[in-house]
Amino acid sequence: MHYAQIAIPRPLNSTLTYIIPDSLIGKIKPGYRVSVPFRKHTSVGFVMEITQTLPKDLVCENIKEIKDILDNDPIFSTQMLDLLKWMSKYYCAPIGEVCKASIPSKLIQIKPVKRRKISEPAEKNFSKINSAQLTLNSEQAAALNSIINSLSSKDKKPILLHGVTGSGKTEVYLQAFEEVEKMNAHGILLVPEISLTPQLVQQFQSRFGEKVAIYHSGLTDAQRFHEWEKIRDGKVFVVVGTRSALFAPFKDLKLIIVDEEHDASYKQDEGFLYNGHDSAIVRANIHNATIVLASATPCVESFINYESGKYNYHYLATRATGALLPDIEIVDMRTQRNTFTKEKQSEIISPPLFKAIEEILSKKEQALLFLNRRGFANFILCRDCGHVFECPNCNIALTHHMLPKRMICHYCEFAIPVPDLCVKCNGANLKPMGQGTEQLEEELAKMFPDSKIARLDKDTSTKASLRKTFLSSMQQQKIDILVGTQIIAKGHDFPNVTLVGVINADTSLHLPDFRSYERTFQLLTQVSGRSGRGDKPGKVIIQTFQPEHPSIIFTRDHDFKGFVDTEKQNRKALNYPPFTRMANIRFQSNTDETTSKTAKKWLSMLKTICNSLNISDDVHLLGPAPCPLHKIRGKYRWQLLIKAPNPKILSKILLRVNHIINSSPSAGC
Repeated sequence: MHYAQIAIPRPLNSTLTYIIPDSLIGKIKPGYRVSVPFRKHTSVGFVMEITQTLPKDLVCENIKEIKDILDNDPIFSTQMLDLLKWMSKYYCAPIGEVCKASIPSKLIQIKPVKRRKISEPAEKNFSKINSAQLTLNSEQAAALNSIINSLSSKDKKPILLHGVTGSGKTEVYLQAFEEVEKMNAHGILLVPEISLTPQLVQQFQSRFGEKVAIYHSGLTDAQRFHEWEKIRDGKVFVVVGTRSALFAPFKDLKLIIVDEEHDASYKQDEGFLYNGHDSAIVRANIHNATIVLASATPCVESFINYESGKYNYHYLATRATGALLPDIEIVDMRTQRNTFTKEKQSEIISPPLFKAIEEILSKKEQALLFLNRRGFANFILCRDCGHVFECPNCNIALTHHMLPKRMICHYCEFAIPVPDLCVKCNGANLKPMGQGTEQLEEELAKMFPDSKIARLDKDTSTKASLRKTFLSSMQQQKIDILVGTQIIAKGHDFPNVTLVGVINADTSLHLPDFRSYERTFQLLTQVSGRSGRGDKPGKVIIQTFQPEHPSIIFTRDHDFKGFVDTEKQNRKALNYPPFTRMANIRFQSNTDETTSKTAKKWLSMLKTICNSLNISDDVHLLGPAPCPLHKIRGKYRWQLLIKAPNPKILSKILLRVNHIINSSPSAGC
């Protein structure tokens, strides 16, 4: 008798055992998609393993048969199965959910997938402009040679490519992938968000044309499947995409490049939770492929891995065009209040920033103003009773938007019209509090009425075509001042932008995250890098209420090494990664009481696990406590943090956690 371990694309804690009928013996292999009876229905399943023996706890009479094979070829290679199994184990996720997340949704359906003409992704409207190789400087050439040598080496280390903004990392990528193409092999370029890197995508399409696939969550189901098929069938040799492109079904993978490797967008925070950055390193190791982690602001952990000898390192210290990094001026907003004349009064734009904008406009140059908050105001406050309008689904303040005139939750999209009276006290003294990009755009229109001002954020760029229009207008200098959120912070090259203004540098400094200082330094450095990329010198003005903060000082001084050294000391003193390992177990349910009770139950179980492993003295359990965002989309959320001195101890704990979940579904978290 032959049996198959089948992963069902549902939140089950283990694979299910099915009998392989005689007619399918020898045809079914690991990686195939099959149809199987599941409860009262027929479901898609993924063959993970084939055996001739039953698990000890099963009786043959109770096992159902596989119904049929759904494809002529396996959809998962052996290497991909290894990756999926690792991710399931490491992230404590059901293997069926991991498989489901790695393929287009059309492959979850039982019915045969029909081929039909599909419209190309918006990014595919490319032209072969400026597609010729550029001459590399000595720093770029050294980095490229290191990557090329690694492609043919048996013993590989991850390569950390650290290049200042504008240092020409993209040209290094392009020429590295040209080498991959010469080898008749394949490669993956991961980017944090397609919308943040349109010029990079365009450069790849200009260089490689139809040999590039684009893969990200913004595609329709049909487009995703179309791109996936092209990758599987070998019609392209490189895929550019977000974290889901990690699962591109290439047969001969030689190179993975993670652009902006520090970016938090590589973490999947809903559904199957995983880190695309770390998983890319594992996939490269499985394929014996080269992996390059690239950024102007590498994450602290990556830089420490270089210092400890785990990574190779290349530093691009100068801009590829020879342009200098911009001068950065810090404006202490504590001293700037009421310093404008009555005609020019503003709570958003300081006099130094106002004068700098006036100056660049007089020279027909352009400015970017960065404020990482959408909407007109952060919330609306009743000044009579103190009531703040909150989302009923998320317990988060509703953001005030002027266009349309509504209050919107940015987590679940709940929206209501802006009221005239307070719902709590019926008072009429309602005041918008805080600042958003809409308010900044409005202020600028009043202060510079003759200038062309545009706003680029999630509200104004709901479609790729709209983003393309904005960016094209900037390139053609049809916009004088561009206001935006992080969409404008990186990945753009506007040679005529000579001024970047950061409206409020403090918004991310004190978030409940031990990486908040690092995130702030990275974001400020990235947005500062948009200034002075052409033949004109650039300037950056950073407005802050904490001008003495290390993240801001090190940004001003372009001192990455100084920041990392300081951050290392702080994390070591406070026992944060990478000097310890942490896991976050999150619980959620429809009621706060159920969630908190489950979290407390798990605290007790974790203490028992640590005692049984004799590691109680080495492990710190923090919580349980409500998550920083306690209620999202009607679900109450609590969390437990586990701190362990090394990965081995943490892995032992999580293996026990997995075992409890697998053996007792009611204990699931």
